[in-house]
Amino acid sequence: MIILVVLASFIPALLLYLYLSKRKDDPQYKKYCGTMFLAGVLSSFGVVGLDLILTIALKLLKLNEVHPLLSAALKCFLVNAFAEEYMKYHFTRKRIKKHQIRYSFLDLISYFCITALGFEILESIVYAFTTNPMQIIVRGLTCLHGCYGLTMGYFMAKKEATGEKKYGLYGLLIPMLLHGFYNFFLSEAIPEPYDMLVLVFLFAAIIIGVRLLIWMRKNKDKEEYNRILNPLAVPDDTDIRTEEVQS
Repeated sequence: MIILVVLASFIPALLLYLYLSKRKDDPQYKKYCGTMFLAGVLSSFGVVGLDLILTIALKLLKLNEVHPLLSAALKCFLVNAFAEEYMKYHFTRKRIKKHQIRYSFLDLISYFCITALGFEILESIVYAFTTNPMQIIVRGLTCLHGCYGLTMGYFMAKKEATGEKKYGLYGLLIPMLLHGFYNFFLSEAIPEPYDMLVLVFLFAAIIIGVRLLIWMRKNKDKEEYNRILNPLAVPDDTDIRTEEVQS
């Protein structure tokens, strides 16, 4: 039974992946979408490592012994939200640099979101052993990591397009805050009825994600969002061999 529930919870994330990967008919783009999905899965191991380091640091500094609300805030924002969002960002950038991927504004949004989806799929499998079927379904339907990924991708693309570093900060900070507040109001330290505030950050993330998907669809044919933002990037060996054959 639980296996069927977990598989059903994958559907929204997989549908979003298919939508983004089929956004344009380019074999190289589709290949890199798969690369980013794998990067998201691998980022889970980076999250575990960073999570462990931050948890140990809090214990050494005895910050886990402070007021329950402050302790919960540190865990939710610093250990959980920061570790997960930063690692998704890091692994996306690492793959782009390793493969010297050329990307447009829209491509970059897709890549960051797909990395987040890869992480979400693996995280859902882990959560299957610690939560009940209803929570698994809710996690799957809301696809929050996909929403955070779309948000991060939009601002990172904005940074690349404008050259303004503030957008890179927004790209990290906004998903971290949405993620952190969501976790915080779900923590046991929050008394009723304040725990209902979790819905504010749940729907905020979903609304932002849906609006960005609509924006991407409306602007899918505009040249300014499809031009290559890093034209000096050198393709990986596969692309070089392809270009040599064509020339």
